[in-house]
Amino acid sequence: MLIESRLCSRARFWVSLRLDDQLSELESAMLDAHLAGCVACQSFADAAALATGELRAAPLALHRPVAVSGMRRRVARPITVALTAALLAGAAVAGGFVRNMVAPASESARAPRPVAVVASTFELNDQARKLWSDSIGKKNSRDANV
Repeated sequence: MLIESRLCSRARFWVSLRLDDQLSELESAMLDAHLAGCVACQSFADAAALATGELRAAPLALHRPVAVSGMRRRVARPITVALTAALLAGAAVAGGFVRNMVAPASESARAPRPVAVVASTFELNDQARKLWSDSIGKKNSRDANV
């Protein structure tokens, strides 16, 4: 049933595309094959073609222009803008004080610590070889002691 409904859904989408002359030849052939075997989709295609034909044949409805009156654009007064800006600035400052009182930041959280150190490729390779040889030597000496 699920497969049939997907096929029918696709066929009904193709019916709409065909009515708008947007269906490819391959899709049109596949739609014809489906409509030949599916009575429900065939009746949908007939009803859609009839409704589309009636809508396209109907005269266009003429509408009177819509006039919008009585609406003025409200201009912000300079005092309102200044008071709003002052209120927002005061709220930001107060928020900062409250945040520091509720959860004060520690010194370690304030100062960023370096994450990575950049070294030249040659120095890095030499240091890596030295560390590698040192770790192999330590491992060998531990294995000998055990």
